[in-house]
Amino acid sequence: MLGAALARSEDFKGAIDTLQPIANRSDADTYTLSLIARCHEALDQRKEAAWFLERAASPVRGAASPFQIPVSLTVLARANADNPNNADAAVPYITQLVSNGMAGQALNEALRLRRLNPGVPAAHVLVGDSLLALGRPREAADAYKQAANIRFSEGTALRLIKALSMTGEANEALRVLDLYLAQNPRSIPAMQLGADYFLSTRQWDQAIAMLEKMRLRIGNRDAILLNSLAVAYLSKGDAPRGIAYSRAAYAFMPASAAISGTYGWALFSSGFDKPNGLALLEKAAKKQPDAPAIR
Repeated sequence: MLGAALARSEDFKGAIDTLQPIANRSDADTYTLSLIARCHEALDQRKEAAWFLERAASPVRGAASPFQIPVSLTVLARANADNPNNADAAVPYITQLVSNGMAGQALNEALRLRRLNPGVPAAHVLVGDSLLALGRPREAADAYKQAANIRFSEGTALRLIKALSMTGEANEALRVLDLYLAQNPRSIPAMQLGADYFLSTRQWDQAIAMLEKMRLRIGNRDAILLNSLAVAYLSKGDAPRGIAYSRAAYAFMPASAAISGTYGWALFSSGFDKPNGLALLEKAAKKQPDAPAIR
């Protein structure tokens, strides 16, 4: 919101500085990526603008990760060594170790921190993060469960769901998601997980309900959300709504193969505009020739 306000007041550099930490994340949303791209365009920084627009057009988002800590690992290690029993020093140090691919060392530090602070949920979460980075999701799930028993926060719930999904315990992951959503019905990340599950299992009414809740919360500027709604409505047989949502998504992201494909299929399959629908499908196939759904 701050980035958008700065952009509207034509403080494009301020908007870029504000949005950069979010836009640099692999799970950045399409609205943020589009907005920072437009700010770069306004400053005639075409290369940067093109890079962010290309990412915004992609239907695939990366995995969520902690925000980068703007302190070097050496400084954090020194602070941790000076205060070995201080969680304020240990937590950023362990987080940075995981981010830097030093999960084994992070696990040793996290286990030590947990022994000293068994009642602190963050200590259990750090153990889980380290185990997950080491490819040990079942043990990570156990650590996250211990954290959740102390405090069932959004971060802990999402980590637990991810770890359970990686071990093949889909029903247990869904149970955790249902429990968290029952207690926190306004959580956007949890709603996204629920919507993804309902879409993948072809439960269109449930997917639509979850996606519409998200749309009411975050507005009409996330092209991937609008595209998901279009897919759900089209699959349910509601062509008018499917066309409306796919048209809105396409207006934001005409360069996206997935969104072009959805809009093209909406126009073609409904019979509303077969020539333009076919043209959009051909455009999508040229952009992403190996996508089986588009072909």
